[in-house]
Amino acid sequence: MKTEKEDDSQPLSDILVSDTSDIEELESLFNVEEEYDTYLDAVEFSIAHYYCEKNPELKDDDVITVLLNIKNNYDKGIESFSGLERDIIENLKDAINEDPITHHEFKLVIDYILWSIRNRSWMEDDQAYVKWVSYYCDMFTDKEEEDYKEYIMKVADELGLSKEDTDTILIKQKSLQ
Repeated sequence: MKTEKEDDSQPLSDILVSDTSDIEELESLFNVEEEYDTYLDAVEFSIAHYYCEKNPELKDDDVITVLLNIKNNYDKGIESFSGLERDIIENLKDAINEDPITHHEFKLVIDYILWSIRNRSWMEDDQAYVKWVSYYCDMFTDKEEEDYKEYIMKVADELGLSKEDTDTILIKQKSLQ
């Protein structure tokens, strides 16, 4: 029987299940995001919490580095990670223990978050994603939320975005609305 400490140090790769040919055919989570909400939420909440509670200087590039390190080293024990990396892995392990996914699906989850970060580069803010995910996860104070909404409205107006596009940017996580 493993002790709690041994379970904590267990690499993420050890709790993932083997890939199947059907799963390996999946190229991205685009249009199937809802099936992976548990894992996406685990990563996004970790990032938002870390940004809001531990490091308000966190930049999107820092998150990209963290996610790539996790993706490339998920076969290492938790002791190999610190800070945001550790928070993400711990939350992912909880989600995966409840509802296992494969190695390929895990990598697609990370790739989807990386895509989400890069998808906000048009905003020309080196914290565009971390601010958005904090808003999305409802982690902002009322004042921060108000400031964020004003900023988005200003950027949307400057870029000539439609009200629909602006409203889409300002959608919050379903479970928190």
